[in-house]
Order: sequence, then C-alpha cells, then structure tokens
Amino acid sequence: MSSFKTFETKAGHLMGNFVQKGSELVETGKIRLSIGREERAVDELFYKIGEAVYENCRKNGVSPDYISSECDEIDERRTHIALLNAKLNAARTASEDMGAAAKKEKAAKQEKEVIIDITIEEKEGKSEKSEKAEKKEDPTNQE
Repeated sequence: MSSFKTFETKAGHLMGNFVQKGSELVETGKIRLSIGREERAVDELFYKIGEAVYENCRKNGVSPDYISSECDEIDERRTHIALLNAKLNAARTASEDMGAAAKKEKAAKQEKEVIIDITIEEKEGKSEKSEKAEKKEDPTNQE
C-alpha cells in the first residue's frame, strides 16, 4: 500500500506542475498577443506619418533630399500598379467575352443536337411504319 501512496503523491505533484505550467503558458500567450497588437498599432502610426509626409511633399512639390528618391519610387510603383490594374481589367473583359461567346456556341450546339435528335426519331418512326406496310403488302409474309 505504501508504494501506491507514493505513486499517488507523485502523480498529484506532477498534475500540479502541469496545471502551473499550463497557466504560465496561457499568461505568456496573452502577453505575446498584447505585444503584437501594440506593435501593429505602432506600425500603423508610422504608416500614417509616412503617408502624410509623402502627400505633403507631393502637394507642395518639394521633398527633402533624404526622401526624394523614395517619393519618386512610390510614384513609379503607383504608376505600375495602375498599368497592372488596366491589364487585369482587360483580361477580365476578354475572359467574360470569351465566356459569353462559349455560352452562345454551346447553346447553338445544343439546339442543333435537339434538332438532330428529333430528325433521327422521325426517321426511325417512318422506317418502322414502312416496314409494317411492306409486311402487310408482302403475300409471302406469314406471321
């Protein structure tokens, strides 16, 4: 019985350690989330400051030497983005036009298939009727 009590005591201590470590992990996770939120807020503020400086430089037509090349690069990249957006819109339009043409072609093909089906059925019906008529006319036919 004493070995069972020892085992039970050790298991109890072990479970207590697990609970404590779990609580510590939860707490450090919460702190890391808070740090991440604060860093994102700071990044957003830096973004707003940079955007305001850029807009002010472009509005006044003057940019300090230490950021003039970056401002020019922003302009170039915005122009490139506009060109890419134009290409994307052209591709979408072409794709939509092709899709519409394909739908029309498919619909026309389906109409033809229906007409062909009807024609085939009519021919089959006529051939069955003509066979029956031939059998009636044939005097050697003994059914």
